[in-house]
Formats: sequence, C-alpha cells, structure tokens
Amino acid sequence: MDICENAHRVALSHKDTFLEECDKIAFKQNKKKQLRLFKRQFSIRNLSVSVFLYLYILVFKNKLPTLIVMLLDIIFNIFTDVCICNYEVYSNYKFLYYIIPINLMVIFLSPSKSMNFKPIDTIVRVTQPQFSNEAYSIMQQLISFSASDISKLEHLSFKLAYAAFEFNQQFFNANQIVKPAIFTYSGTVFDKLNPYLFTTAQLLFVEKHLRIFSALYGLLRPFDLIHPYRLDMHNGLIDDLYSFWSDKVTTSAMEALMDDDCILINLASAEYFEMLTTSYFSQNCQILTPIFKQEKRGKLLVNSFKSKEARGLMTRFIIENQISDPEYLKGFMEQGYAFSQDLSANDEWIFIR
Repeated sequence: MDICENAHRVALSHKDTFLEECDKIAFKQNKKKQLRLFKRQFSIRNLSVSVFLYLYILVFKNKLPTLIVMLLDIIFNIFTDVCICNYEVYSNYKFLYYIIPINLMVIFLSPSKSMNFKPIDTIVRVTQPQFSNEAYSIMQQLISFSASDISKLEHLSFKLAYAAFEFNQQFFNANQIVKPAIFTYSGTVFDKLNPYLFTTAQLLFVEKHLRIFSALYGLLRPFDLIHPYRLDMHNGLIDDLYSFWSDKVTTSAMEALMDDDCILINLASAEYFEMLTTSYFSQNCQILTPIFKQEKRGKLLVNSFKSKEARGLMTRFIIENQISDPEYLKGFMEQGYAFSQDLSANDEWIFIR
C-alpha cells in the first residue's frame, strides 16, 4: 500500500490525527521532508478539512448518494496526491488553488553557448517550444548571413562562425537532430546542474519549476526540443531582440508562475533577465535574485565564472530538495557559501564565501 492509500485510510479514520499519522507513514517511506513541506506550503485551514472529511465519513455511513461518493473519491485522490507534493497533479487541477493555497516558485536560468547533442538515456515527456513560429521567423533572417558575415558581425573566429553558419543552414532540415533543452545546454551552469542524475520525481519537479531563457526560442520549458543554434541577446545580426521578445516572454513567464502570489528565483544573467518586463507582474509576486560573492583581500567581489557555478549548484539544490519555500534557500552551503542576512535585501540575497 503506497503513501497515498495509507494517507487516505488514516484520514478517514480520524481527521485530527491526519497530519500526525501522515508523518509516521512518510517517515517509513523516506518522505518525511516532503510532508513537512506540505504542511508549510499548503496552509490547510482546519474548518475546510473538517467539513471535507466529515462529508467523506458520511459516505461510509450510507448517508450520501453514490454519485457524491464517486465525486468525493476523485477529489480525495487528488488531495492525497497533493499531500505528497505531486506538483504534476496540483498544476493540472488549478481549482485546488481555491482549496489549498500554494505559492509556486519557479527558477529562471540563462542558456549557454555550448551545447551537447549526444543521445540521452533518460526518458522524459518531451514538448515543443511555445514560440516555435517566432524561432523560425528569426532563423529565416539568420540563414541569409554567410560564415564571413557572422565572423565579422559577431567578432568570432572563422571556425566558430562557420559552425554557427552550419547550424543555421541545417535548421529547417527535417533530419536535423533535436534534444530537450535542459540536456542540451552544457555550459558551466548546466554542468553543475547535471540533470542526467535526477530521479523521476525530480524531473517531474523540474518540469514545473524551471524555465530557460533563449534569444532564439524566447522562453523554454526544460524538456522542449531545440535545434543547434548560436545566438545571444546582444548580437550583431538581429536588431532589438528585447523588443521582439519582451511581451511574449513576460506573458509566458506569468503563465509558468500560475498565480499572483508567486516566487520567481532569478538565477539568470542580467543579459537574459532583461527579457522580462517585471512591472507587469503582480505586486504580490516576489522576485528574488541570489548573488554570490567571494572574499578576496578583505573585499567581497563577484567572479563571473564562480557565480555561474553557484547558480547551477543552487538550481540543483532546489530541485534535489524539491523546495517551494524560498526560506529554505538560506540553507544553501555548497562550495562553502553561506547566506548573509546583514548584506541581503528583500529582493537580493547575498551568499558569501
């Protein structure tokens, strides 16, 4: 009998011991951390739970019609799925926001120039980029540039420029290789993130809690299939990509956050985070930017490479622990980092080492 079935049985027996017994069941199945998060995140009101469980108990006393029995069974199964932090279920049943409030936390990352298109063994439910048509429109412009043009305008070596030229020319080829975005980008951030080691449960969490900016695709979900490409927001080939993407990406980000009371964790570079028009977000939406500093000769400095490493490690920390409460980020201690309360502000949290 799995945790949902056990929780179901316990809840029917006595509402007052529901959470306590869930803890005991969860401990046996190494789920204690998830249940603790559940109790913090969902803030279940005693009255609504009491009424709900009372109705369910009446079913077993044959005081409610069979149709209501079936309806309550469906609702309770959804409820117990939510109990173990199944965000896949929660996001598919948005009416639960009116019953069990949650602040959804979403991480935003920058892409990397380097990509890896080797096949993967991990099985995921792949998706198509939301802005595929826009990407095709941009690529129609890019294919008009020769390798020499790219080298000159992008200030690249001819070797890199020719690789970019080849990517562009092969983009519309039906046989061109594609791969989920999170497994494709291979720069420093994604090297430390190392999604190949994620469990199935962690990959489900990633699907709802991670988005990746892209100059070509706008905003990507982690399992969106992407082609090889080379394009930055600051480039010499396409004019004003910020104006092109701003409204589209902002709307998509708001949809990912799902609710006005949301939490956006900005682990992207300034170049890409500028794609968002944050003034469109609800005032109740918390935008939090972790900043990583190194102490050197008595001064706290930001090192670009080490910051990228830390962004990847923090993203991994969030995913491995399936964190949805930003307070838990203060426990991030990878590579000797520690949260500094004194140096931090409401929207910028400073981690030093």
